[in-house]
This record gives sequence, structure tokens and C-alpha cells, in this order.
Amino acid sequence: MMSRCPSAMPEPMGVPIDLRESADQHIWEDGLVCYVGRSDRADMEAMMRYETTTTLAPEAVLAAAEQFFGGEFGLTVRQRGSQVIGFEGAGGYVLVSLTGERPTTLELETREWDRQVTKFMERLPR
Repeated sequence: MMSRCPSAMPEPMGVPIDLRESADQHIWEDGLVCYVGRSDRADMEAMMRYETTTTLAPEAVLAAAEQFFGGEFGLTVRQRGSQVIGFEGAGGYVLVSLTGERPTTLELETREWDRQVTKFMERLPR
């Protein structure tokens, strides 16, 4: 019997981009979606990318990211622009990039902060 993977997440919250096309999809009875890599993906834990959408304006997304990752977790802002904000700390990083509007689409790249990234995506209004 297959166990639930820790990176599983309910749709449409966000799907790890790296796994969409190179993984087997498992959908559980409660709607939880789990992507399990087909090949040896030892490097998968080193870096993950996620994508999600929100009804927040782009500026509000970047402000929310700064409050969440900088304020709640004390990560240091290392990159800032009109469409991106990047954080570093505790041996890892989070990069939030805006890729579309109406709804606001964002990509999140992380190393060592996966759990917090998924929590951030859960908090965004849909």
C-alpha cells in the first residue's frame, strides 16, 4: 500500500511545477493530490518550484510574502523588484516571482522552506 507523500496538496492550491510532467499522479478519496517522481529524483528535495493564483493584486502578494517569510520566519530579503522578492536564511531560500495578472499568478521556488511555502499558498485568497 502506498503512503501519502508529505508534499501532497489539495487542488487547486498549487502543484509542484517540477513534478507535473515527470511524475505519477495519485488522487486520494478526500481530493488530496500527490505527485510521485518516476525516476531517481534525489535532487528534488534540494529545490522545489510551485505555482498558484490569487485574487490579490501583485503588489499585495509581494507585501504578503515579505510579511510572511521575513516577519514570521525571519528570512532576510536578498532580492526585490516590481515582480519578484527573494529571501534567504537557515541554509535555504524562497523566491517569489509574479508571472501573470487577473488573477495574479505566482511561482515560488524554494530550498529548505517547502512547508512554509505551501502554508503561504494556503493563506492566499482565491
